[in-house]
Amino acid sequence: MPSTSYQRFLNATGRRIQTLRKSRGLSQEQLAEKLGMDRVSVGYIEQGRRSPKLSTVFAISRVLDVRVFDLFEDVEASLEREAVTEVGRTANRGRALRPRALPGRDMERGDGDGLSL
Repeated sequence: MPSTSYQRFLNATGRRIQTLRKSRGLSQEQLAEKLGMDRVSVGYIEQGRRSPKLSTVFAISRVLDVRVFDLFEDVEASLEREAVTEVGRTANRGRALRPRALPGRDMERGDGDGLSL
């Protein structure tokens, strides 16, 4: 199973390929036909469920008429946005797990329970 960061990379790259494909007015079926592969494989690449071989990356760039670099453009920014979102989710979970004071008790001062935060 791929590492989380690698899986995020595959997901972001797949979304980029999908965006480029759609901007060219191609269906998955049409792209697959031009690549000599089946539609399901193209779908798996776009979903980040399959890592394309290097030869497939070059073929995709040729069919979409972009540089190989363009297939990965904005992928880093997408990964950074995902990381910021994940940090926010983690912070929110931390707030949700924070102990709540009982009415009439001050958790910061540790009133009544011998514990302090």
